[in-house]
Amino acid sequence: MVAEMLYNQSEVFRFILPSGEQHDSILWKYSLEPPGPGWHAEDYIDTLWEVGVAGFGHRGRYRLFGNGSQWDTTGIWLRRDFEIDQLPEGKLYLNILSYNAVSTVYVNGRKLGVFSPTKNIHEMIDFNTDLQQLLRIGRNDIAVHSYSKDPPVDRNSRLKQQYIDVGIIEVVKGDQ
Repeated sequence: MVAEMLYNQSEVFRFILPSGEQHDSILWKYSLEPPGPGWHAEDYIDTLWEVGVAGFGHRGRYRLFGNGSQWDTTGIWLRRDFEIDQLPEGKLYLNILSYNAVSTVYVNGRKLGVFSPTKNIHEMIDFNTDLQQLLRIGRNDIAVHSYSKDPPVDRNSRLKQQYIDVGIIEVVKGDQ
């Protein structure tokens, strides 16, 4: 698995957009109510959105990361901006941490892709060409909509077992 290869060799990559597994202080703006058309656009005004710590939801048996923020509705909309001072030269991966959720990811207002739940909570997806074209020096935006219909409920906590967090990783040396 690509994620295991990268995480076992920490010197070979850098976080363009860290997720909550790298830092427990990563903040996203979010809405638990449908925000309406254009919510993923770069110029969308999200000043009235809530602010929460990454990742969102309950991970079930996957308790590898920090506490994050609660997500117990069917859908969640996330937005975050980040700065890049130089364009990445290495291969780029979208770092999806998802559990029982279908997620659509946008970068700088453009749809990157739709991701379905997998057996693993952690997926590294090669989006090198698309991300190279979408990222730019200065301010960048990422927007995510995750949807989870009837996820299993944790029998101890009674929380829905659904989770989402996203990051971008660059391979800076080694096997690309």
